[in-house]
Order: sequence, then structure tokens, then C-alpha cells
Amino acid sequence: MKSTVFSTVALLFIISATLRSVSQASENGNTSEDCCLSTGDKLIPSKIVKGYKIQLAGNGCRIHAIMFLTKHSKHLCAPPDAKWVTALMHKVDMRKKQKTQPRRKQRRAQNKGKRRA
Repeated sequence: MKSTVFSTVALLFIISATLRSVSQASENGNTSEDCCLSTGDKLIPSKIVKGYKIQLAGNGCRIHAIMFLTKHSKHLCAPPDAKWVTALMHKVDMRKKQKTQPRRKQRRAQNKGKRRA
């Protein structure tokens, strides 16, 4: 009986300690899922990349990296100082910029029509 009570108390202590560390990590906004642990040198095709995030070392993550998000919601980590990585980031930025520009032009045209009426 005493061993069962001791086991239950020990288990509850372990669970509470674990939940506490997870909640502290979540408050900082950095969980192990948000960090690249290593980077790869394999080129990532631009057609599969939806976006990227810059990961800085010291903000809860161990290394500086670029985390690319694919269209299938996978994260691919790349070295930030590689030329192909900066080129891919630029390409993604230009793609996003092109998607937003036509909408702005449409809004301007709609607003001009409203002013004249």
C-alpha cells in the first residue's frame, strides 16, 4: 500500500514538473518544434516553398538558421549564409510581393470608380 502511494505521488510530481517546463517554454514562444537543430546543404526547390522564418541563435534555439515552410507544411532548415539560401529567400519575397500588387491595383481602380460616381 505504501509503495503504491509513493509511486502515485512520484508520478504526479514528474507530471507537474513536465507540464511546468512545457508551459514556460510556450510562454517564451520557443518550443523544440519551432527550432532547427541542424541545417542541410541540399538545395530546396523554390516551387515547393511557401514561406520562411529566420531563426536566431540565443532566442531559445541553439543555431542561426533559415526555416523554410513547404506547401505540404514541412519545415526544412538551411544555413543562413549560403548564397542559394539568400537567393531562395529573395525569390519567395518577390513571389509574395507579386501576389499582393494586383490586389492593390484592383482596389485603386475600384476607389477611382467610386470617386467619379
